Amino acid sequence: MSDQRLTTGHVALTTHTAYHQRSRPAQILGLLRQIFHSQYRAGNLPVHVHRKLDEDVKGLDMVLTGCYRLFASPLPPTMSRHVVRCLQLWLLGLPLVLAGSMAPPTTAFWVFITSYIFVGIEEVGVQVEQPFEILPMTELCNVIMFNLEEAFDTPALPFSVPA
Repeated sequence: MSDQRLTTGHVALTTHTAYHQRSRPAQILGLLRQIFHSQYRAGNLPVHVHRKLDEDVKGLDMVLTGCYRLFASPLPPTMSRHVVRCLQLWLLGLPLVLAGSMAPPTTAFWVFITSYIFVGIEEVGVQVEQPFEILPMTELCNVIMFNLEEAFDTPALPFSVPA
């Protein structure tokens, strides 16, 4: 297979305004498919390798689509505000309910523990609502790029597999 990687010309094509129809990752996946197909038609890529690479790119496209759906689905701000307000009311009323049933230091201890747990659960919920703010996407992309480069640098097998 000739050394055909994503060049600066390909990257410039993804930033060109006339081609800027989709997101940049989707454009790059499209360019990868074009490169794989051109290498297959040129006879530089065996059928089974082309099929596997195409399946892998389709898998990446499915992951990309899922990520965009997660990122684009809006969460109503009133829902988050309502949860926080209910949590505040419940935590403010808890000491009043527990005051007559146990000693004040014990009440303070259990109110602190309960508040810590519930506020932590609410914070985890906020992070789950917007996962892209906490995920290490740059490192994940670097690993994917390294794996792709490693796959292209792998020498061809000495035998051919029938299609």
